[in-house]
Amino acid sequence: MNILIIAATDLEINPLIAYFDGNCTKNDQGFYLFNSHTIYILTTGVGVMQTTFAISQLCFNHKFDVAINLGIGGSFDRNIQLGDVVEVVKDRIADLGIEEANGQFIDVFEMDLINKDIFPYQDGWISKIAKGLPETNLKKNLGITVNKVTGTVDSIVAIQNKYKADVESMEGAAFFYTCAKLNLPSIQVRAISNYVEPRNRATWKMQDAIQNLNQFAIEYLKSIN
Repeated sequence: MNILIIAATDLEINPLIAYFDGNCTKNDQGFYLFNSHTIYILTTGVGVMQTTFAISQLCFNHKFDVAINLGIGGSFDRNIQLGDVVEVVKDRIADLGIEEANGQFIDVFEMDLINKDIFPYQDGWISKIAKGLPETNLKKNLGITVNKVTGTVDSIVAIQNKYKADVESMEGAAFFYTCAKLNLPSIQVRAISNYVEPRNRATWKMQDAIQNLNQFAIEYLKSIN
């Protein structure tokens, strides 16, 4: 099986890269040979445009059977512990639209600029399509993707009331969208580094999240037949 692993930054997957470098051989095209699989690690850069372009460009030149998005994210749900690893099964762009004079946000689906049920959307959400991949046994969550990380009480309350999501990232919906359009089975896995709250990096658990994310990734890849 040809497996594509996608992350926004090297920081999020450095332990996985180190594991592959120490335990796998690598061919001249940059693919690791792992068990009976070939694995390519793609670092896209941060944000929806970089993610969409990088995946599309690579997949025009190489054929993959499945794609796995690994990254950190923020949680709206305080029942999720910092450092926990979760699976995002549905995602959407949460800041594409207009802001009315009264401050209300109207997204592109509510404006009828995009049909909320045209593939790959279902009521504006994009779901994972994971045929060929084993279940992760992780807690299943809803995600939103933003260009500007939510960081004030008013914006947090507004976006949570609107979409009732669990997890926030800057790439997840772009990953799901691109993979769906390419007919590429995909799953999105996030480790929670922080809560979505007025920005306070002193409370973040970045290293715990990265360590747990990569540990999960190594064990999950071993489970793929």
